[in-house]
Amino acid sequence: MRIRNPGLKAGLAAVFVTGLVLVLVPLVALLFGKVNAPTADPQSLWASFSEPHLRALLIGSIALALGVAVGAVFLGVPIGLLLASSRGRAVRVFALLHLLPLCLPPYLAALGWAGLAGRAGSLGSMLGENAGTWMSGILYSKAGFVLVMTIALTPVVSLLTWAFARSIDASAIEAARLGRPPGSVLIQIVLPLCLPGIALGGLLVFVLTLGEVAVPQLLRVPVYASTVFSRLADLSFLPFEALARAWPLVFVAVAVAAACYLVERRGHSALGLRDAGATDWLQGTQRVGAAALLVVVATLGTLPIGSLVGRGIFEVGGGVTGMAGALDSMGNSLLYATVGATCMLLIAVPAGYLWSRRPRAGYVVSLPLLVGLTLPAVVLGLGLVIAWNRPATQWIYQGIGIVLLGLMARYLYPVVRTAKLGFDRLPGTWLDAARIHQGSLWRRLVRVILPASLPIVATAWTLGFLLVLRDMDTTIIFYPPGGECLPVRALTLEANAPPGLTAATAGVQVLVTAAALLLLSGSARLQRRFR
Repeated sequence: MRIRNPGLKAGLAAVFVTGLVLVLVPLVALLFGKVNAPTADPQSLWASFSEPHLRALLIGSIALALGVAVGAVFLGVPIGLLLASSRGRAVRVFALLHLLPLCLPPYLAALGWAGLAGRAGSLGSMLGENAGTWMSGILYSKAGFVLVMTIALTPVVSLLTWAFARSIDASAIEAARLGRPPGSVLIQIVLPLCLPGIALGGLLVFVLTLGEVAVPQLLRVPVYASTVFSRLADLSFLPFEALARAWPLVFVAVAVAAACYLVERRGHSALGLRDAGATDWLQGTQRVGAAALLVVVATLGTLPIGSLVGRGIFEVGGGVTGMAGALDSMGNSLLYATVGATCMLLIAVPAGYLWSRRPRAGYVVSLPLLVGLTLPAVVLGLGLVIAWNRPATQWIYQGIGIVLLGLMARYLYPVVRTAKLGFDRLPGTWLDAARIHQGSLWRRLVRVILPASLPIVATAWTLGFLLVLRDMDTTIIFYPPGGECLPVRALTLEANAPPGLTAATAGVQVLVTAAALLLLSGSARLQRRFR
């Protein structure tokens, strides 16, 4: 892993330092930071954490997250193989519908299901009181939480399975089919080649579910992350207790990051280095079953969202007036998403190129960014509060700067990874010619590589925009006065405002996200055209 090029050395070192500043500073603040609180007694707080009900709650939360991860793998793997097998228009439409819940906060999906299957939901009114009570009992339970989160996060597994399946050598699969039945080829060859992507997707779903706060609060399901958030959100404000209870989640996040790192190192030779195009990985009944599953999952994902938009238009408190009231929050969301995506792109383009040129070193220097992705948002937010809420750094903490730091710490890794995969597919002859004629690394990057990679840049920027736009848990702890984004506004309105007003705010979020998702789809088609 020796690097002789000084430009590559400096660039990789800069990426590593960026990850340390964004992620290590909050973690160090969690470990060594001082919290000014009247209850800051370490011994009593450790005794509080060692209480049996907290241990049971942590174990139960891990079990719920595992259940969601298993469900997402069960649903996402066949859908991902189907998406890799077909480019039909109907499949593309349902694929976009399938991706829409992932681009929205899971809280909005839960809010939509509450309007459909809650005690006063529309489905209960149509099917009768007994059916409404039964559906409400399922929704407001651990089973309902698992179902809502599974439908919302299944696209994570679908996308990663699709990416790995698209890189499989189709000729080898066709040769294997000459002497084996389709089921044997699928189970013994295709799925093992996609296993790194499946494992990575399951790990990400697990850690995203473990850190979720808003959905369990709405569905009245006790989870461990909520105990951390409640110590910061309620009137008592006990940050030291939140600090003591955050550390088990830090250990889990670091363990998941290490597992993701090992999985990615195993699968790096397959992911992104070639694109085999659409190949029939599924045949016969396999294809029909996967298509039916895609239709069902896409319908279950978009049904509560569509219901939420309809309620925002027609219910009391909604309509044009309700949506107009969300314009300030929409402006904040667009500001955070635009500036955050641009800042991440400025780092991701050189970092992704350097990672593509030196894969082994790139995996090492990007590890802090991976830890930032796996950290639960409430833990990351608590670390940012302790690290930056000081007199000397108030110029950062009281404005958009703290929001950008939190969003970049959380989402920079997938943006860099996307840019790296795009640069992997650039022809080696282009890079050799640029190295001969353009001199220094940065000159080549600006004059040759970047202009040839505009579709890659557009995809990475749009991905960062969508990730920031859907965020709620990261910014809810430290957003500046008057700086609430659309998901936070929907969360705060849900308890006291008319349902139509809350739904109208959520509807604005859905419309903006759908437009950004269409933009991402267009940039992906543009990238295929350039290849």
